[in-house]
Parts: sequence; structure tokens; C-alpha cells
Amino acid sequence: GVAAWNYAHGGRSGLNALIENRRSILQEKQEAYAWVRQRTSPDTRVVAFEDVLLYLYTGRQAVRPISFLPSCCFTDEISILQADLDHIEDVPRHIHASYWVMSDDYFSSEGSIPQIHERIIQLKATLPMVFSSSEGHVQIYDLSELVRSSPGDSQAQSLSCFSREPCGVTR
Repeated sequence: GVAAWNYAHGGRSGLNALIENRRSILQEKQEAYAWVRQRTSPDTRVVAFEDVLLYLYTGRQAVRPISFLPSCCFTDEISILQADLDHIEDVPRHIHASYWVMSDDYFSSEGSIPQIHERIIQLKATLPMVFSSSEGHVQIYDLSELVRSSPGDSQAQSLSCFSREPCGVTR
């Protein structure tokens, strides 16, 4: 029943549009990955919503800055989403990330929620851009000022999951 309803109400056309949009930006993402490979050291930490792809294309440590709670996307409870957005800078600060890779096709799975886009626009306005792809759909932002202004949370810094040891284990 769900498959028939989805087919009848344009689920396939929406999915096809999403696939085409992501395909059209892939070349620009590869430009960004090349920039990261050529201009950063192997121990550079990067924040990216597609952290796995960044790692596979560059070999650099990468992590997704935030995973939104599912309830933010399926309810009208804006306070849940706002609480998530209030912490979008926490991961880059705590892992001492150097760069943030952003792409125009991010958040399509979150249903293009306006609050998410507004927060990303605010964030982009405060960070210096160091790379923009040929069509401008993919950007890389320098996080050195954000990390430098990080509150001195020594416990969070000591629990970095990017060490060779399991997270939280020290010798």
C-alpha cells in the first residue's frame, strides 16, 4: 500500500530529482576533495556532513558535525531542532577541526527545513571561505578562529575519538 501511494503521489519523481541534484554536484565535491588532499597534511581533521566520502576521497579524518534528532524532521516541535542547532559548532571545537566542507545539497534528507538552512547561512557568514568549487555549490571554510575561541573544556579535549586509542582511553 505504501509503495503504491508513494508511486501515485510522485515519490519516484522526487527521488529522481534528488539523485540528479546530487549527481550534478559530485564533480564540484571532487574539486573540494582534491583541494583538501593537496593543501592539508594527512593528520588534518575536517568536518563534513558527508564525512565518509571525504575520508574515502582524501584519507583525512572527518566527522559529521551533527546528526539531527529524527523528531525534528517529523514533528512541529521547533524547540528540539533549535536545541540541536545550538550545538552545531561543538564537534568542530572539540576535535580541533581545521576545515568544514559544505555543499548546497546537504540537508535534503532533513526535508529542507528552513531553520537548518538559516543556521548554516549564519555560520557561513562568520567563517572565512578558503575554497569555492567551479560552480560555487561546494565550499570549504577555515575553522581556526572557531577552534581558537573554543571554551577550555579539557575533559572534552581529552576524550577525542581521533586518537589511536579507543575514545576516552589514555595511557
